[in-house]
Amino acid sequence: MRILIITAITVGSLLAQVSPAWSTNARAEKLIKQELVVGCDGFIRKDVAEATALYDRNVYEFNLTPPRYGDHENYTELIDDNRQLINSIVGTPTCLYHDMYIKVFDANFAYAHYILSYSATLKSGAKISMDGRGTDIFRKIAGKWMVIHEQFSVPVDLVSGKAVFKERVGDDPK
Repeated sequence: MRILIITAITVGSLLAQVSPAWSTNARAEKLIKQELVVGCDGFIRKDVAEATALYDRNVYEFNLTPPRYGDHENYTELIDDNRQLINSIVGTPTCLYHDMYIKVFDANFAYAHYILSYSATLKSGAKISMDGRGTDIFRKIAGKWMVIHEQFSVPVDLVSGKAVFKERVGDDPK
């Protein structure tokens, strides 16, 4: 009986030491996921400010467009590109994250990787639809998780060398 009590006290002490870090990380993961989803919701509502609110003003971007390095001019270009895209959409676009994974390193740094699917109809009548793969590095700035570095790409057909904008998300690759 004494061994059982000592074991229970030891396990309880260990859990008390581990639990706060786990719950802090879980809260941070939830907040980061919310920031990403709010960005998607902003795209769906065609709200440029909401769609881009998760980006720090000094964000480094390596996306489908030429790389943008962290400064005010490139941040302004990021906002303008998003505004131009959103203003060219008719109807309601779609935006959805798949296979999201978030890792919190400490109180100030985390990363996320995911597949982002979106589609829209442009004023020209053209339809866009894409599944892209993204990785974001987050830094907590003034109490908010902000993207400080983003890499976004689409799969490439290695034979043709052309981008594959629509993959079958969730399918077994075998």
